Amino acid sequence: MTKETLLVCLVVIPFVACVMSYLIGMISENYRNFFLFLVTLAECIITIRLYRWIQYGGSIRLDLDGIMGIGLSFELTMYRYVFVVITVIAWLVTMLYSFMYIRRYEHRNRYFMIFTLTLGATLGFFISENIINMFTFFEVLTISLYLLIIHDEDDYSHEAGEIYLNMAIFGGMVQLLGIFLLYAYTGTVYISEIGEAFSHLGLIKYLIALLVFVGYAVKASCFPLHVWLPKAHPAAPSPASAILSGVMLKCGVFGIIMIVKDFLQFDLNFRTLVMVIAFCNIIITGILAMYQRNLKRIMAFSSMSQIGFILLGVALLQPGHHYAAYGTLLYIINHSIYKVLLFLCAGVLMMISKDLSLNKIRGYGRGMWLLFIVFALGVLGLIAFPGFNGFLGKTLLYHSLELYVESHGAWAHLLLWLFELGSMITVAYSAKMITAIFTTPHEKLVLDKPTKWIYFPLLLLGGLIIYEGTHPAQIMEILSIPAQQLGGMPHFEYHFYEAENIMHSLVITLFGILIYVFFINRVLLKEVDGRQIYINPSLEWISFEKMLYQPAMTLITQRVPRLIMQIEGQFFLMISHLASAMHRGIHFKVKSSNQKDYSLRELIDISATWLKTTTGSVILALSATMIIYMILTLI
Repeated sequence: MTKETLLVCLVVIPFVACVMSYLIGMISENYRNFFLFLVTLAECIITIRLYRWIQYGGSIRLDLDGIMGIGLSFELTMYRYVFVVITVIAWLVTMLYSFMYIRRYEHRNRYFMIFTLTLGATLGFFISENIINMFTFFEVLTISLYLLIIHDEDDYSHEAGEIYLNMAIFGGMVQLLGIFLLYAYTGTVYISEIGEAFSHLGLIKYLIALLVFVGYAVKASCFPLHVWLPKAHPAAPSPASAILSGVMLKCGVFGIIMIVKDFLQFDLNFRTLVMVIAFCNIIITGILAMYQRNLKRIMAFSSMSQIGFILLGVALLQPGHHYAAYGTLLYIINHSIYKVLLFLCAGVLMMISKDLSLNKIRGYGRGMWLLFIVFALGVLGLIAFPGFNGFLGKTLLYHSLELYVESHGAWAHLLLWLFELGSMITVAYSAKMITAIFTTPHEKLVLDKPTKWIYFPLLLLGGLIIYEGTHPAQIMEILSIPAQQLGGMPHFEYHFYEAENIMHSLVITLFGILIYVFFINRVLLKEVDGRQIYINPSLEWISFEKMLYQPAMTLITQRVPRLIMQIEGQFFLMISHLASAMHRGIHFKVKSSNQKDYSLRELIDISATWLKTTTGSVILALSATMIIYMILTLI
């Protein structure tokens, strides 16, 4: 096969497979599972084969005319390849996991069909070179994620799905407006050409960029457009939550990087906006993660806080900043690995206990050493402990922020403190999760034990966490070309395990544990009716959802359409009355100076004939010119 054919197959195979899997599943679930395993394995093999054409900085470009009106345009570079690899690995492990996890669910056939469709839409989004193509795959992704969120079809799932869909549609419509303006002002929809066109625009480029940004900000759960995610995670099945956090959020990040890098050419003003949002995500959603009592909600707020660190890396990107380029890529990869692992671990706990409230499952993991090991590996990656993958990305981002602070004066040291505070908060809520589940004593209960095979994909992810953390030089070399496309230098070498870096990480870990001991354990853990339970005071805080988004969505989806229908009705009623009056006026007679009667229709015909003459045309043109001049003078 040619490289172009393989690129098309990478996207087309999941779209075809989603239909075929549903048909096969109607005959046999085992045949369907084996078929989907082969599909995800084929996607991995295609991804590996594509590497040899782009590993030295090359690209694969494919343009197909006559599709979607303006054609279908795909491009695969090493930078895009990073996101493709994240996607296929995440889908392989979650698909294997789903075969064992989804057995207890209804509508399994539908789940696997939508799950496979989501894979195709995600890959299509990451390799689209045409922004209209990107938007199309993005909206397919929106609908497929909605169907995964409401899979249980209970009241909570539908409520979570409604909030997600409302916000996704809002973001999509705003983004579509930005795309219309983009094409109107630049005349192109090809991402590689937009940067050059933007360089010739004035302030309008910021409006266009902001409108396109909103759609991606919703998907990336940027504050304050994040309210859908804490509801979506508990509602969706655990494998869906895993790819939602590990991959779907990266779609939003990918779009934001595209705006910063390709549209605005690392514009400082826009990067400053991204930095403000990044720190809001890091601190605010990190604090909210400490307060939560449901394991999936803790992980959901944790995902938003971690996305904040990634956005900080995006805000620091610019040509020549090697720490930011490598650190951002490492953080994107690392977050996908350990967050998929943690959500799959949550699924195992769900299979055991049928609940994920920490107040109900405290101590349920005691004695489950295999689950404890893989969960601990995910947590150690999450808190950036030395020797694990998260340590690499966070270390580089911290040094990148140090360089930024050095060039922006004393006030910027506040940013370093916020970075360190966010890292400590990460340790604190991670300690809450692991101690509540695995160290707290509980009454002896008879729990369902899942099959040992379900740990196989978890061990694969755990192995990746350890391998990356212990082989940083190899990972840095692989990321050399993608980092160069983000402004970094090729073959950048950095010694991660210096005493200063290790000590800094250990100090952050120590202070995070102190926050857990003196705040979470003493303030958020209360004794009620003889037993200790976690409380969540944040439920009484100001809610963006109740105060802003729900009224706004009600206004947009209900009241505005009703108002438009009323205005439309009154307008057509007025037109009807006007038409009736004109019909009556046709027979109205006007007497001229020569005592001849003219009807209104006859007068209109005479005027039209006169305007066709030279004299009439000149007088009409002069009158129009005078009116336009008077209007412009008044303005």
